[in-house]
Amino acid sequence: DQTSKAFKEINPELTEAECPEFIQMRKQDQPSPLINDPIEEINIGTKESPKILQIGTSLSAEERKELIDFLKKHQEAFAWTYEDMPGLDTKLVEHQLPLKPECKPIKQKLRKLDPRLEGQVKEGQEDLLKAGFIRTIDYPEWLANIVVFPKKNGKIRLCIDFSDLNKATPKDDYPLPNIDLLVDSTAGHAMFSFMDGYSGYNQIKLAAQDQAKTSFTTPWGTFCYTVMPFGLKNAGTTYQRAMAAIFHDQMHQIMDAYVDDLQIKSKTWENHINILSQVFDRLLQYKLRLNPQKCVFGVESGKLLGFMVSQKGIEMDPSKAKAIIEMSPPTNLKELRSLQGRIQSIRRFISNLAMRCEPFNHLLRKGVKFEWRHECQASFEKIKKYLLCPPILKPPILGEPLLLYITVNDSACGGFLAQYEEGYRIEHAIYYISKTFVQYEKNYSHMEKTCLALVWMCQKLRHYLLACEVKILSKLNPLKYILEQPFLNGRIAKWQVLLMQYDLEYVSQKSIKGQAIADQLADFPLYEEIRTNDDFPDEQILTTEPEPIWEMYFDGSKSTAGAGIGILFITPEREMILYSLKLNFSCTHNMAEYEALIQGLKMLLKFKVQRVRIFGDSLLAVSQVNGDWQVKDKKLIPYQELAASLLRQFEECQLLHVKREFNPIADGLASLGSTIAFKPGESIRSFEVGRLEQPSFVIPEQVLQAESRETPWYQNIKDFLQTGTLPPEMSRKEQRVLRHMSSRYFILADILYRRGFSTEYARCLDANEALEVIQEAHEGICGGHVGYQTLVKQIVKAGYYWPTMQRDCHQFVKKCIKCQLHAPSIHAPAAYLHSVSSPWPFSMWAFDVVGPINPPASNGHRYFLAATDYFTKWVEAITLKTVEGQHVVFFIHKNLLCRFGIPHDIVSDNGIHFKNEKMRNLCYKHKIQHHFSAPYYPQGNGQAEATNKILIRVLERTVERGRDWHEKMHNALWAYRTTIRTPTNATPAELVYGTEIVLPLHVQKPAMKFAALIELPISKYQKKRLAQLDLLDEKRLQAAEHAEVYRKR
Repeated sequence: DQTSKAFKEINPELTEAECPEFIQMRKQDQPSPLINDPIEEINIGTKESPKILQIGTSLSAEERKELIDFLKKHQEAFAWTYEDMPGLDTKLVEHQLPLKPECKPIKQKLRKLDPRLEGQVKEGQEDLLKAGFIRTIDYPEWLANIVVFPKKNGKIRLCIDFSDLNKATPKDDYPLPNIDLLVDSTAGHAMFSFMDGYSGYNQIKLAAQDQAKTSFTTPWGTFCYTVMPFGLKNAGTTYQRAMAAIFHDQMHQIMDAYVDDLQIKSKTWENHINILSQVFDRLLQYKLRLNPQKCVFGVESGKLLGFMVSQKGIEMDPSKAKAIIEMSPPTNLKELRSLQGRIQSIRRFISNLAMRCEPFNHLLRKGVKFEWRHECQASFEKIKKYLLCPPILKPPILGEPLLLYITVNDSACGGFLAQYEEGYRIEHAIYYISKTFVQYEKNYSHMEKTCLALVWMCQKLRHYLLACEVKILSKLNPLKYILEQPFLNGRIAKWQVLLMQYDLEYVSQKSIKGQAIADQLADFPLYEEIRTNDDFPDEQILTTEPEPIWEMYFDGSKSTAGAGIGILFITPEREMILYSLKLNFSCTHNMAEYEALIQGLKMLLKFKVQRVRIFGDSLLAVSQVNGDWQVKDKKLIPYQELAASLLRQFEECQLLHVKREFNPIADGLASLGSTIAFKPGESIRSFEVGRLEQPSFVIPEQVLQAESRETPWYQNIKDFLQTGTLPPEMSRKEQRVLRHMSSRYFILADILYRRGFSTEYARCLDANEALEVIQEAHEGICGGHVGYQTLVKQIVKAGYYWPTMQRDCHQFVKKCIKCQLHAPSIHAPAAYLHSVSSPWPFSMWAFDVVGPINPPASNGHRYFLAATDYFTKWVEAITLKTVEGQHVVFFIHKNLLCRFGIPHDIVSDNGIHFKNEKMRNLCYKHKIQHHFSAPYYPQGNGQAEATNKILIRVLERTVERGRDWHEKMHNALWAYRTTIRTPTNATPAELVYGTEIVLPLHVQKPAMKFAALIELPISKYQKKRLAQLDLLDEKRLQAAEHAEVYRKR
């Protein structure tokens, strides 16, 4: 560029590489921060003596006034001239210049100065003397030459060639902040202020005994520095040490400092002005001064250490992208290395960068003639096109697992670090990485290359991986053995020791997209030997003000009272706009979901919104509109086409799926719309939604809370029933409430019971007893780890009560680790139920085989065969080593025919173990109709598939050791048979035997109905049992009717 040309003209005896100060001083010549969007200049001084500062334009009028008043109050923290800069106290920090013992002083040979610049050099020298930065010196041992640095405005700046002194100075190992971590910790905040020290290094004094070592010569004498100049070795670490001493309790919390660049970050404006106040108080306390030309306050995004940071994430520095876009094609090897260096600085952002660079990568190899061919230019143009719209990276979320995709081929390895976005099943990119194996690494075995790739990536991404659990996703099976099997010797054993410090877990590859990116990085990697120098930290500040973005949440609801939709809009100012609409026409649930989306999009277009993120909990609607799923329901095709056309009218629009728990407001609005009833001509113009913090009257806390405490929640009720006395500390209103509630309770054998609605009498349990009952019902011997609603039904049916049983069951299931680990994931849209009904118990059975199961059971069994009765949902199952026709025939004879009689129909798939001569003979002999489901269509045998899914889920949640699953099969069957099945609203055991089976829960805490049975004489028990059998047919008919209604939903 022009600056480099001017440097060579003025200093013909030097190259830029020989003068490291040249790169550092480039920044000093830059004007005020480079701005994309407009920012505002304000004057905190007077008209005669203006003092200009820059602030963001997104601030409201009140925020702007508050910020200006703050800056005027603290204007002493800025320096407009050298005289405004008192310097840091030497007791806090002082730069020293220790020397290596073997090094001797060096006096550089005097260089000639361009006569045209003598006047400017003398003027610069006098300015430094006047500011007190240099002083005269006689008989120095060290002597250096001046280097003239040209400015863009035609003036010059004096620099010193400290190359000899720097070689003699040992390195200071004080650490600088990790740039990746600093940028990640800054991104994601809503408000920023960027500040720069005024002539930063010169604010630190140079130790008196070391000042003579910085001596330099000019045509008018010899001088030395009294302050720390640019170009000295360890100057940056000294400044960083000073920043740590000043802001030690604020760094990494409310602000960060990288050498003389300060960044303040906050989530809200209120926090931001408070943080500014704390930081400025510290600046004034230690007399650290800021450069007003390179500070900007109250912006929503900005340039930090070569990256753009904002609330939405980390973006590529536009100036780096622009430099590549405007770059001419390389004409020699030096220019190609320059291009590769620039690309290396932004490689974190480009997923398939290596593939794009492959056509001209080979030109860097030794012995290859440089020839820029057509394919090289085409690849270069593709890179330029990509940089016109680069992606946005997200910083990692602490505490959440990281995903590391890895792939390896013969000559390279590639990786892709990602993480699920909080609340969504969406992967966001964090880092892209790849490496070409050097020649000796290419000779490694595939196992060694795989382990080498993992070790190298862990070292490169160490600052990310050490703090989180890391899931390794790959198609490479060797990774699984490397992480699970110890190697006793060789390279892999050494690498395994290095990997022990990380929390790594191998997961088989599932994400095709993520693995494809990793494959591309490995197939076409950038050369590792190309080194990229990070930008010098004293960079310009670049601020942008992003366009406002809206958020929309939608949901549809269908109930017996009708259908409704709910829509929630969140404006950029975080204001909520709510809509709840009744759908006064017949529609399905999926049609209601589409109506909610379409109406919301129409409202946004009416509001003239251009950028929006849309969230819905209907996986079907979101996936179909995004084009991920095919629309098979003809009624939904026009809805999908209209929604897609509306989405295309926005400048920027994202349609995302969220779980129902992250969409509570829209869900509630949809439920309201579906249940509310309007008379003809009625409408609701507006309604208010809010919170009521206090109840109208206080119900005794002892009654409502089922917390673990010494006194049970029902103690006052029990005391009142026994003695007729009320607690004196209660108010009269509370006593009336307690007296009224006690009418539903009675005491029998010193046990309190409650008269219920669904059951006759329920035993009241305290907090500890309630927890025991929940544990036994959910995860006991016959506990099937059912959902909380089914769990509540089981406990109520068993005859127990406490006030918060539904909440407690929900919390218990929510915190059950096994339920969370083995919860089912639904990836397919809901389909219509194909009803298959049975006229009577044991008339029709559904058969299916599950397996092979890995790991196999300890007895060698790898399969289980299950049969389910269509009417009662009773299930029989056995485990098997192999599945053959004779095994199925023996199972039917022993478990079905000999216990439940001969069925009329059986249903199975087309497996050879069902479709064979022995099965045909059995069915012919007993006149059984054998029906086969369609091939590759498991829904045809839906009853067996549903049963197997439940049995597998119960086994997953109850088996402690993987090879003992066959021993838990009987418990799984017991849990299935004694759990209420939704289609029949009864347990299979009830429909088979006409009574409830006594469970461990009933024995440990006997409810009234079971306690009464124990006390009955045999003759009365027989009569009661006969009465139950007389009513069994009625119970079965009720179950059949309930199942029919369930199938028609």
